[in-house]
Amino acid sequence: MTSLTILSSHIPPLAGKTAIITGGSSEITLSTALLLTGKGCSKVVILDPEHNDSMEPDPSIPSCMAFLKVDVRKWKELKTAVEEKVKEVDYAFYVPGPERILFEVGGEGDDQEGGDTEGVGMDWAREVRTVGNFVRVCWGVMSRPAEQSCGKLRDLKGKGGSIVICVPGGADGYMACHVLPPVGMPGEGVMDGCAGAAILGMIRSLRTVTIQDGVAINGVAVGPTVSPTSNAMPLATPLPPLTPGVRLERLPTKTADEVALALVFSATATQTRKVEVYGKEKDSDVFSVKKEDKQWNGRVIFTAGSSPMTYAEVEEGLADLRGWWLGQGNVRMVRMQQAIGDFRPFEVDHKWEF
Repeated sequence: MTSLTILSSHIPPLAGKTAIITGGSSEITLSTALLLTGKGCSKVVILDPEHNDSMEPDPSIPSCMAFLKVDVRKWKELKTAVEEKVKEVDYAFYVPGPERILFEVGGEGDDQEGGDTEGVGMDWAREVRTVGNFVRVCWGVMSRPAEQSCGKLRDLKGKGGSIVICVPGGADGYMACHVLPPVGMPGEGVMDGCAGAAILGMIRSLRTVTIQDGVAINGVAVGPTVSPTSNAMPLATPLPPLTPGVRLERLPTKTADEVALALVFSATATQTRKVEVYGKEKDSDVFSVKKEDKQWNGRVIFTAGSSPMTYAEVEEGLADLRGWWLGQGNVRMVRMQQAIGDFRPFEVDHKWEF
């Protein structure tokens, strides 16, 4: 585990950048959007399933912030919004929004071919698919070659970017933490844990792939969070008795603004080493100096804890200790399997020693 202190001053100026955020009316979405605009982001687009174009614009909302009525569960809506309406994306943030409630109570299914709309309640696989579709379309736009006025491709790669996923369930992907009645629906925490673990696996699987196109992928595992302006919950939330004689008096929380800091930091930070090497890469390549490896990539920031602005990055420590918990022999075997199918281009000939 790597302890982090993240301050607003750690976020670089973002003039000329375009960001999209899901989550609609979520407090985390709004806090993230305001942080991006405060850092000079030229365009921030919020994908909101409940947006009404007929409503009068809020004068308190920065002019560079726009809203699109998009249900991110629906592939065609999502694809059209990102590829045809936004077109260019530097930073993409997936934050669970109000439409996620429909997953849990058995709302309508999405419009994917062959989709079964029955028995949808608390469908963790549906949320994983939604996140996968979001990554898919944003990765495609970020890696899409730019065109010159003459119609010829300027180069073989796009300008790249960064995708950050707000991991459902927070710590549930690392440690089971079921929601307690009456805080949530029975089983809701189990479904969050399933989705969170699957999305963590998605980040790990893609971090050596998307970066080849200059696209970083990261996550933020969000612990208990309260609105920065809410009076509904104090900063430390009292919990009911669990069993006779046992009581958790207080649950440390972070505000939506603090979570937003972690999200934007994940999209804009740099690193001095990669999380791990893959395939034909040498162990020393973890400190690669290639441009794309300087992007903060394949990492997950854990936001739980009572210390303001203090967080933990989990994936680097987990990868470094793999030989301890998986076994050195098993690690070597898996690296051999990776190397056989590793067809990425290398600047020098990497002959991995079996």
